[in-house]
Amino acid sequence: MIRTAVADNGSAGILLAGRELLARRCTGCHVLEPVVRYTAEEWPLRVKAMAARARLTSVQEQQIVSYLVAARKTAGPSCPGLEQH
Repeated sequence: MIRTAVADNGSAGILLAGRELLARRCTGCHVLEPVVRYTAEEWPLRVKAMAARARLTSVQEQQIVSYLVAARKTAGPSCPGLEQH
């Protein structure tokens, strides 16, 4: 994931921050969808839709997006039973 993040101008620190925010701010209200459910292009839109409700700053929003996009890009094939996007 770190290599993927670095290729997208990210870092291990950004991934860690995004992961921690995801755990604290997102999963406190709902179960996280499987990371392969949405494409790397769709995750930013999904996070943006929830950012105000989660009271995320733009920096925090980007950290979560960076984590989800890196996770999606390294996840491989879709989970069984989910449509591939």
